[in-house]
Amino acid sequence: MNDILVIGGGLMGCSVAWKLAQRGRTVTVLERAIPGAEASSAAAGILAPGTECWDQPELFRLATESLARYPIWEAALKALNLDIQLRLTGLLHLAVDPDGLELHQRMAHSKVPCLSEPPFAVPWLSPNVRGMLWFPEEGSVDNRLLMTAVRSAAEQAGVRFVLGHEVQELLWDGDRCVGVSAHPQDIVAKETVVCAGAWTSALGGPLRDLGIIPIKGQMMAIQGANPCVTFAHGLGYLVPRHDRTIVGSTTEDVGFDRSLTAEGIAHLANIVHTTAPNLANNPVLEMWCGFRPTTPNKRPVIGRLGDRGPWVASGHYRHGILLTPITAELLSAMICGESPPTDPTPFTP
Repeated sequence: MNDILVIGGGLMGCSVAWKLAQRGRTVTVLERAIPGAEASSAAAGILAPGTECWDQPELFRLATESLARYPIWEAALKALNLDIQLRLTGLLHLAVDPDGLELHQRMAHSKVPCLSEPPFAVPWLSPNVRGMLWFPEEGSVDNRLLMTAVRSAAEQAGVRFVLGHEVQELLWDGDRCVGVSAHPQDIVAKETVVCAGAWTSALGGPLRDLGIIPIKGQMMAIQGANPCVTFAHGLGYLVPRHDRTIVGSTTEDVGFDRSLTAEGIAHLANIVHTTAPNLANNPVLEMWCGFRPTTPNKRPVIGRLGDRGPWVASGHYRHGILLTPITAELLSAMICGESPPTDPTPFTP
């Protein structure tokens, strides 16, 4: 029998597995295809608790604690010669309409650290911009490098990866989860951890009751980059990365439809035109979409289902990359019977 079985080889599953292995547990990760090929690679890697969670106190607390762990994770991964391109050099939040200006007033009077303007000139901004706020403690990480690094760290810590296994449902012995029914064979385990992202509900049983659905986001990368992560209220964002800029994203409740649409492309182009028109004529290097795992209240689920059910880390919606460190450390501590590093109560299933 396996000690701990993790379902899903994305960033969340690999991170939980890594932290469990560091605690001396024997961990197997089941992945149906390529680890990290879904939302982990599709994301933009934005790390912005103040920008995105400022008006949700419990989620803001969790996100802030997670952000504080990123430099620690970076150091641990660098010690293994793994780079994640962590850049906590600030984030620019733009108002392009009256609603955005009103939002800025509320943000500026909150407890989130922000300034009325960045400490450098921003000549690339469009004249459409009506106002700005600067969040000096926020930034981004290269989520694709992060995915590769965490998987490598997990393997070096002894985590075993089993690929090509399609999980159909959980296995039960009475009210106790004892593994998974999978093709080509069932796998039993002392503890089962579900990190299946937008596919969590497809495993059925009590997981279906969590109501996690996919919310599609179309994105693109264009050549050239401005200096900082830029949010435009009500539109989307630009994330500089090496010689390119990530532009995102649409928000579509269309199931697992992977189509890149004319409407989605037009939306992404409008983000560029409205915020940084200097990039508008640059070549498009790549286009893709991903599926955000989303709960009905758009808050993550972190903890155990019942007294003897599976452990779950899913439903992180737009904040999966940001919340990865705290989720992995929180869940791995609880599975090992340790005191959690922060209060998990608001996010328990």
